[in-house]
Amino acid sequence: MTSAHDPTFVGLSLLVAVLGSWTALDLFRRVRAHIAQARMIWLAAAAVAMGVSIWSMHFIAMLGFDPGSPVRYDLGLTLLSLALAVGATGFAFFWAGGGSAGLRRLAIAGTAMGAGICLMHYVGMAALRTAVALGYEPRLVALSLVVAVVASTAALVAARRERSIGWRAVSALVLGGAIVGMHYTAMAALRLTHQGHAQASSGDLSPILLATAVALGTLVLLFFALLASLYDRRLEVLDALQAGKIGYWELELPRMRLHVSPRGKEIFGRRPDQPFGYADLLAALRPGQGAAQETGLTQVWESGEDYDVEIPVRPADGSERWANLRGRVIADRSGRPRRLRGVILDVTDRRQAFAAMAESERRFQLVADSAPVFIWMSDEQGALTFANRHFQEVFGRRPDQILGRGWIELFLPEDRDAFRPASEAFEQRKPFTITARAQARDGRILWLRCDGAPRFEEGGRFLGYAGCNVDITEAHTSLERQQLLVNELNHRVKNTLATIQSIAAQTAKGAPSPAQFREAFEARLVALSQTHNALTRGGWERASLRQLLTQELQPYSADQTRLDGPDVDLPPRAALSLGMVLHELATNAAKHGALSTPAGCVRVSWKLQQRGGAQRLVLDWREEAGPRVETPSRRGFGSRLIETSIVRDLAGVAELKFAPRGVACRLEIPLVEQPDALAAAS
Repeated sequence: MTSAHDPTFVGLSLLVAVLGSWTALDLFRRVRAHIAQARMIWLAAAAVAMGVSIWSMHFIAMLGFDPGSPVRYDLGLTLLSLALAVGATGFAFFWAGGGSAGLRRLAIAGTAMGAGICLMHYVGMAALRTAVALGYEPRLVALSLVVAVVASTAALVAARRERSIGWRAVSALVLGGAIVGMHYTAMAALRLTHQGHAQASSGDLSPILLATAVALGTLVLLFFALLASLYDRRLEVLDALQAGKIGYWELELPRMRLHVSPRGKEIFGRRPDQPFGYADLLAALRPGQGAAQETGLTQVWESGEDYDVEIPVRPADGSERWANLRGRVIADRSGRPRRLRGVILDVTDRRQAFAAMAESERRFQLVADSAPVFIWMSDEQGALTFANRHFQEVFGRRPDQILGRGWIELFLPEDRDAFRPASEAFEQRKPFTITARAQARDGRILWLRCDGAPRFEEGGRFLGYAGCNVDITEAHTSLERQQLLVNELNHRVKNTLATIQSIAAQTAKGAPSPAQFREAFEARLVALSQTHNALTRGGWERASLRQLLTQELQPYSADQTRLDGPDVDLPPRAALSLGMVLHELATNAAKHGALSTPAGCVRVSWKLQQRGGAQRLVLDWREEAGPRVETPSRRGFGSRLIETSIVRDLAGVAELKFAPRGVACRLEIPLVEQPDALAAAS
């Protein structure tokens, strides 16, 4: 017996199957997006949508099937077929919706779903009441099962990997086509045998009424399922925004009707339940900002560019707040802008953090530029990224000449090897201290102590070095002076002790008794001490010749001494030697010469002469009106002292005459500048 299928109902059944598959797969995404009880609710919704659409497709297709005899359906078996469709798809979606579902798990779910669809079909066929007996070709029945299982598995795999609308469309087409393909494969296995007229029962339903009701019910169900899915996604996004303390806004164009989420209202300083329109938005801004924002919105509206501005907000409590409005133009199919939609972020903390950071950097710059030291910072490669103003003031280099690697040019070439320990410390991320010389803009050579320490962020990432170079030129010079001072002091003490030892030895040779030795020795030590005092008053740099003479001749009458000559400052060595010589001449005059009688007189004159490019002191000592002088039979202490101090020590000339009218002594001393370490240190 032959049967026929109406092409209109074939196409309608395919459309219902594909739409149902699309809806079910969309709901399946909701299953994967939720957990716990919400997951089970969406799982049930997906199963019902898929099961009902399969069931509806079956009966719509059967409406287009003409077995050659009137058809009615058994209500109980019809409802059972619906339950089988819903249960099979529900199990498959549950099994395939696991977070770590592999191919084996998907194969099990696909098999269960295909078998359930196939079983739903044959139970639905069993509900058919007609005068034609139904039989099936086993091979085609098996083929229909294989088609249902393979197509269901492929659709679940595609659904698991869905990343776009295109993927979902492919999955819906595959699954919808598989359902229809399975149905018509099973219908091809059908064998009809005429048995007479079917008997109607009170429980039977009209096929036209049943098909119409099923189709309408399915479309309504699919519509509300899609609507619920879309609304759930919207709620999901809004909940995520709310959890992130992000507001949502939407501006309808061109009527400028504004919708703002509760969090958005809070950012603008309004209550969540308070009305908030476009005029309220402009009123919430600082004075003068409203017109600028309207202009900016108009430009975005006309250009279609994204909207991203940070605006100052004036809440009702008068506090200072900043809001970041980001949005995008939504256009209709003709390209005309219809909406601006976006988010609102409270960026007050970020603004305050940036302001605090800018203020901190400004204070740091001010402190660094005010410091009389060289402050610097480098990056992780060792290139200088910051140098304070002191570098420019001292070295006369612009910042761009110092930053990077330019700083090395500040140091003397022979001292650049001193930075090798710094390079080693840099590789090991350790502090370092080195000393090197640099040349200032005025030509001075500066000693710098360079200290550096590594910088790390909170996570431990190396950021570079920060350091300070201190000018230790004065301290370094003082240290050298101190060392020179110690050496010179040792030398001077040794010389003084040697002088005292020589004075003692020479005095002892000419002293007839211990008492006379003591008297002469003490007098000579006092003379040496007075010369030291004169040098001390001059800071051990100079001693006045006139002061030495005045000090030596002070015990005698002013009528007996005559001093004639310019002011002359003697170097320390010349002052010490000449002071001892003058003491011996004065002592000899007091004992044996002109100062031993009231009528005697000592005339001392001196002058400066240039000879051979060097200055020399010429001093004449003459005694008058004293006792008659006789040439001594032996050389005394004074003669030996003059020879040792003037001729040997000072490379001068000494001429001593014992004329009958009085002693005459002529001394020539070179006044060569001889640096004195002790004086310099003082």
